[in-house]
Amino acid sequence: MKQIQQERASVSIAKNSLYVIGAQIFSKALILLFYAIVARHLGDSGIGKYSFILSLIGIATIFANFGFDNLIVRDIAQDRAGASKYLINICHIKILLAAATSSILIVFISLTQKTADVIQCLYIICLTIFFEGISNAIESIFNAFERLKYIAYVEAAVNILKVGLAVLIHSQNLGLIHLIWGVVFLSFIRVLIDAYILLKQFFKIRPEFDYTLISYLFKTAYPFALMGMVSVIYFRIGSIILSFTKTDAEVGWYAASFNLISMLMFISYGFSQAVFPVLSRFYRSSREGFLGIAEKSFHYLLIIGLPIALGITILADKIIHFVYGDQFHNSVLALKILIWSIPFIYVNSPLLRILYSANKQHVAMIISFIGMVLNILLNMFLIPRFSYLGASISTLVSEIVNFVFYYAVVSRIFSHYIKIEPAAFRSLGALLIMGLFVYFAKENNLFLVIACSALLYFGSLYILKALSKYELELIRSLVWKN
Repeated sequence: MKQIQQERASVSIAKNSLYVIGAQIFSKALILLFYAIVARHLGDSGIGKYSFILSLIGIATIFANFGFDNLIVRDIAQDRAGASKYLINICHIKILLAAATSSILIVFISLTQKTADVIQCLYIICLTIFFEGISNAIESIFNAFERLKYIAYVEAAVNILKVGLAVLIHSQNLGLIHLIWGVVFLSFIRVLIDAYILLKQFFKIRPEFDYTLISYLFKTAYPFALMGMVSVIYFRIGSIILSFTKTDAEVGWYAASFNLISMLMFISYGFSQAVFPVLSRFYRSSREGFLGIAEKSFHYLLIIGLPIALGITILADKIIHFVYGDQFHNSVLALKILIWSIPFIYVNSPLLRILYSANKQHVAMIISFIGMVLNILLNMFLIPRFSYLGASISTLVSEIVNFVFYYAVVSRIFSHYIKIEPAAFRSLGALLIMGLFVYFAKENNLFLVIACSALLYFGSLYILKALSKYELELIRSLVWKN
């Protein structure tokens, strides 16, 4: 019976992952196109300013969200009856927090020595804090109901519009401020689409204010909030320190490589979105099923993360020049360093969701806080000496340290070591075969090399039996039935 439950859960996770990851591949391709057009139009200094603006607003948005989105997923996945009440109360709280956060950000940026165009852009983009807060809350409802296809549809639609925005900016020779206004408008459009889907496919919203619930939300969400704050500071602090200590061009070189890394996070993000509500249910009903799903998640993300890191290391020069052009040549070495954080980011993701599902978010918060402090200290030490390369090294080292802590703590809490399956070791053979192919074929067409290397890697996994018969049947059924 437990085996049947795990298999059904695996199908649910796989289907939802397929929706999210499939749409994310499409969406990330669009984002890459958007960023390539914008980078070529604005140049390295312009993209450095844009990256700084996004870094600051990203931190502000996390403060305004206060971790409520993860709480929605966990609690509503366990009891869907309270979804409407959760949503209406959380949205009102988010609006108030967005107003407070925007005010603080405006005061802060006014006291800096940034140029007038950057300050003006930051004033404008504060509007997205309100819009994204509502969107994130609604999409968390979609996640809790395990209807991730709607998130995928919205993501794809918005990113199509985003590419249109980039083309407009480039064709009309518009500047940074017009780009920022476009970003704000698209965040508003996303709210409208999310609200329409919610009302048509889920439930009508009723004004159910509950002060007891609000008190519970703040008391329970603060570890999630601190985790979110720590996470975004962790990933954005390099760009911010670079912006205040180095040139806009150096920020742009780092941002160009970092944006490629952040785009690749969609795999772990999509998989984790799918696995989180399932883990939350199994934690209550079956310890064996809970740990089994956790181990499978770790295994899958490991065998996906390693070939991405190796392949991009070999192809970094061609990728940077294809996407951004010759003026971003300095980003190549940064990308070669940063890309090795991807395997650790991937396996850290399910370890984090394990702690969330077991109501151990305070433990995850402590680990992430340690990682953030380490990252800040490394950035402060390395950036003055090595500039944007120092920021890249800081991110990689911090991810490795995070993995060590997450793995050790999860193993201790559950008295169970997340084992690396023998199949994962067999995947090293497939990795070696793929790496040799990419190295000798790298001078050929970039897309052809990437496509052939992916087919070669997964074909080698099959030949070396790094995937079980059940997993192959699951993949085959998903491909043909979806």
